[in-house]
Amino acid sequence: MVAAEIGLFAAVLASSLTTALVLSAPENRKKICLLAFAGLAAGLLKIWVFQQVPQWHDINPDSVTYDLNAQAFALHWQGKDLPTEEYNLRGLRGVNKPFWSADEALPYASVYGAADWLYVGYLGLWYWAIGPNPAWAIYSNAALAAFFPAAAFGIALMLGASWRVAGIAALITLIDPSTGVNASGILKDTLVGFFTASALWAALSWIRELRVASLVVLTVSLVLLSASRFVAFIGLLGAMGCLVLFWLHRREFRSGFGFVIAGILVIMLSAFVYNLSQPAHKTLHVILVNIVQPIKGGMDTLVASQGDASADHAVLKWISALKDNPFLAIVKSGAHTLFAPYPGWQSIRGLRGVLLASSTIQACCCGSFACRAYSSH
Repeated sequence: MVAAEIGLFAAVLASSLTTALVLSAPENRKKICLLAFAGLAAGLLKIWVFQQVPQWHDINPDSVTYDLNAQAFALHWQGKDLPTEEYNLRGLRGVNKPFWSADEALPYASVYGAADWLYVGYLGLWYWAIGPNPAWAIYSNAALAAFFPAAAFGIALMLGASWRVAGIAALITLIDPSTGVNASGILKDTLVGFFTASALWAALSWIRELRVASLVVLTVSLVLLSASRFVAFIGLLGAMGCLVLFWLHRREFRSGFGFVIAGILVIMLSAFVYNLSQPAHKTLHVILVNIVQPIKGGMDTLVASQGDASADHAVLKWISALKDNPFLAIVKSGAHTLFAPYPGWQSIRGLRGVLLASSTIQACCCGSFACRAYSSH
């Protein structure tokens, strides 16, 4: 059992480190490795520290749902029949199916009841390998967070910063407490952050260097992000579309063509994998990718109402706000996506000043990098 735990943790860390090395320039790879292992150590320490505070024992309702759903996924892969209500399977509950049968090849998104089933699949993979103990899954967030300082360093360089300034960006990310808040529980923010950072870094790498490897990482990251945080996915995909129009205007066809190809591949993979299900012969397939509809399981989000059991109420609330005030709803969604970790950090009394200083420094650094990148062109 210990071998399975260590092996799975090492696989997550290897994915994080490999992504960073693929996106970095050859001359920076030694620094990237050092930053990644420093990020791993800092991530483990942050998770341990935050688990000591009393607030950590106030279990987040989302964590309870993730835990139940992940147990259901793991048991299904083991060939068990599962009661819908006991494991809170919203998709099946919405179509009045009392059980998820082991021999029933339903799409995972349909069973889960929402598009962003990827984190539940990730957590279920841990439960399938080592049993329903979330401890290792929580600490695996540190392996994902190891990517963050390396990404801050690489993105800063891509935006025109000097090595010294890029190092400062990496240091701020390394000590930033916000990355340890939700990482210390069963929440998907660290996984979403990993996909977002890798997509941003890969996009900049393609823009600056036109490397095919960067385009591959960008495509995979967007596909995975869309199954984790749909609003962030739409934002990045929309930004790519704007860049394509800009390049067409400047007649830089090669740059724009790469983003167009990546976008087409993302849509094709999304349409294919959204209906992915457990095969009848019970071979484990955990392919973590995108979907093309926010809610399934007999539901259409655009016409669903608050009384529909299988509909995600957060999504329905957003759609209602979108109809009432589209601009305000989009702005609020973007802000929530960017700053989701901070409310949890604010709940820890006496440390709001640290949070404010951290976020202010990061905002100033981002503005500085953007100005440098603009002036260099």
